[in-house]
Order: sequence, then structure tokens, then C-alpha cells
Amino acid sequence: AWMQSYPRLQTPAWINVSTNEVAPWYMAGGLLAVRDLTLGEPQEAPQIDDKDDYYSASLKQLVWLAKQDQR
Repeated sequence: AWMQSYPRLQTPAWINVSTNEVAPWYMAGGLLAVRDLTLGEPQEAPQIDDKDDYYSASLKQLVWLAKQDQR
């Protein structure tokens, strides 16, 4: 996966596959949880706080449920 070529906290939020343009910001919150699940990296129960919006919190919870389903 293209994400493996970046350090975890410096993974671009997206890459345009047509132009190879890279997002000017990094993955955070729920998107990082999806990245970690995709790469098979260890995960804990989701930590959801005030800085997580609805989508980030939802992704964190869905990733946690997916991980539980893999057991």
C-alpha cells in the first residue's frame, strides 16, 4: 500500500492517483485508524475526545468493530 512509504504521523490524507498530487495535510483520527487496520498495525480500543468530529469518531469505532470481527 502507498501508505507504507510514509511515517505513520506523516501519511498524507490523500493522493491523487492521476497526477500523484499529495494532500497538504496528514491523516489524523479516524483516518489513521483505517490506515493502521489496513496495514495490520496493532490497535487499542478507540480513544474518542473533543477534537474528534462525528466522522473521525465513527471511523474509529468502525475500525475497532472490524478488528473485533477478525478475531
